[in-house]
Amino acid sequence: MRTLLLTLLLLAAFAAGAQPVLAPEVVSAPLPGAFEVYGFAPPALAGDGSAFGVAWSAWAEGGDNRIYAAPLDATAHVAGAVQVMPTGLRHAERPVLTATASGFMIGWIELVDRMPRGLICALDRQLVPIAKPVILGSGADRVVLASSEHRVVAAYKGQLFELADDGTIINASSGVSSPVALAVTPFRTIALGQTSTQTPVPCFDFHGHCGQPSFINSYFLTLLDVGNLLVGDNLGFFSTLGAAVGFDGQSPLIVWYDGTPTFGGQILAMRLTPASYDAKRFPARFLLGSYPPRMDNTGAAPQIAYDGERYLVVWQDGNAISGALLDAAGKVTLLAIAKSGSRPNVIATSRGRFLVAYELWNTEGRHVAGRFIDVTSRRRAGS
Repeated sequence: MRTLLLTLLLLAAFAAGAQPVLAPEVVSAPLPGAFEVYGFAPPALAGDGSAFGVAWSAWAEGGDNRIYAAPLDATAHVAGAVQVMPTGLRHAERPVLTATASGFMIGWIELVDRMPRGLICALDRQLVPIAKPVILGSGADRVVLASSEHRVVAAYKGQLFELADDGTIINASSGVSSPVALAVTPFRTIALGQTSTQTPVPCFDFHGHCGQPSFINSYFLTLLDVGNLLVGDNLGFFSTLGAAVGFDGQSPLIVWYDGTPTFGGQILAMRLTPASYDAKRFPARFLLGSYPPRMDNTGAAPQIAYDGERYLVVWQDGNAISGALLDAAGKVTLLAIAKSGSRPNVIATSRGRFLVAYELWNTEGRHVAGRFIDVTSRRRAGS
């Protein structure tokens, strides 16, 4: 009996400590390059556990960008026709994608007479458009999309749009300025905004003249939890790079690059607990990872997915892709996801399984690449 008990304990310890497994990298055929006026964007990635899709921007004949989308199979390979989104002859970029009850919703920025505007379009499960694009407004802000069960929400130009599956706008309300990320549940909408201010610095010399004025740039994150209290003051940080928000149903997770892109810095995070809401203050931040110097022009932003048990955060780490698993107890497991890549994105495909997609350049040109990460223990897989 003692031997059997010891064996069971060892098996339990092995299962509990199972390490994440990174599947082989899947690489697309070479793609045309992309010319992005309003900033870089990762490959758009979405899925609902049974249908998955990817979207990207690329040059078309004539030199302008178009938005393309394709369904993926369970191995992350393209499993159907590549669709061209209905952008007409306009330059389009920065696609975003989310799953809906009947298929997908895609959003992008396009130029009309050199003026940017944001649009969304409903797609079926093969990424084929099923309705005309809907214009959300004018401006260079990115379109942000998120969904949960039968809710689809877009954020654009300081507004939140509740959408029907066909893209019809059900209602619009005030959101956060410069929204960069959304997390949606059947009853909550959590919007993360990123703003900056520029403060002039007085200058003088001994002759009473001043040369070129100098400025101090300040950057802030704002969080709006619709239906709950706005969390305290703006959170100041020190980077032009992006930020992200995720939600596990209890405590929103915010992740951001902290430090100047020129000199590198840290990947920091915080969990907004009920105590944070009660105090109307941001909680203490904690370290997830780091990033190297010379990332000024990457347009990088962390990405977050939650599989019902743990978060996976991914970020561009110089010329590589790194990540961190974060469980409910706060344990962080660092991952080296790809030695070469940029602009990562991530979704949870099932409990214990994530799909990471990113852009990859090699001797053959530009590609969309990806790989699965499995973190399900042997015990759970066999139960």
